[in-house]
Amino acid sequence: MRGRIVDADGKPLVACFVATRTAEPQVASQSVRSDGEGRFAISAPLATRFRVVAWEDRVPYQPFSSALQHGPATDVVLTRPAAADARHVTLRCVDAATKTPIPEFRASRSEVDSLWPTLAILDHPRARQLHRGEATFDVGPDPSDATRGVFVVDAPGHGTVAVPIPGDAKEPLVVELPAECFLAGRVLDAETGKPAAGVAVCALSDPRDLQRRRCEAVGRGHGCRWSLPHRWPRSGRP
Repeated sequence: MRGRIVDADGKPLVACFVATRTAEPQVASQSVRSDGEGRFAISAPLATRFRVVAWEDRVPYQPFSSALQHGPATDVVLTRPAAADARHVTLRCVDAATKTPIPEFRASRSEVDSLWPTLAILDHPRARQLHRGEATFDVGPDPSDATRGVFVVDAPGHGTVAVPIPGDAKEPLVVELPAECFLAGRVLDAETGKPAAGVAVCALSDPRDLQRRRCEAVGRGHGCRWSLPHRWPRSGRP
C-alpha cells in the first residue's frame, strides 16, 4: 500500500505513524512513518476489507484514515474524518464497589485494537487528560468498523481500566473503576545491600514489557510505594 497523508488544507503531514486495520479479526500490523512529503509504503494485509490508518506523534494524536480498501493500491490518501461523519462517545466513571460517581478522572483514547489493551495502557500516562464529571470523545466515522480502539481511564484512589469503544453508544458509557492497590517494598543495591534512592519502579505482568513501560514512581531510599493498574485477563477480554 502506497499513499500519502494530508490535512484539511491538502498539506502533507510528516512523521505520522501509519498502520493497517482489518474489518476481520487479525493481528495488528507493524506501523511505519510518513516521510517529509507525507508519503508512506506499508504491506497490505491478507484481508478483503481493511483501512490504512495513521495518527500524529503528539497530543491530541489526531487520527487519519483511508476509505475502505480491498487489496493493494498505490494512490491511497489518508485524511482526517469529517466532523459531520464523526461519532461522539461520552464517558462517566463510578466506583466499582459502591457505584458512586467519581467527580474527577483522567482518560485517553487509543487506536490500538481492543484485543491488545496493554499497549494502550502503557501509552496512557502521556496521552491522558483530566476530566470532571464526564468526558466526550470524537471517535471514528464508521460504526461497522470492528477495530474502533479503546478508552483507558484512571482516577485518584482507583486503578486503571481499558474498555473497548462501543459501536453505537446512544447513552453515556459508564466505566467502573476498582479501588487502587499498592505494593510496598525496598530497592537494594545488589553488591552492597544498601538502599538505592531515585530508582524508577514498575509492576509488569510480563518482564518483556520492561523496555516499553513508562514508569512514574520514585524510590525514597528506605522504601518505595507504587500502584498496580487493573489488568484484563490473559485472554484479552474484559
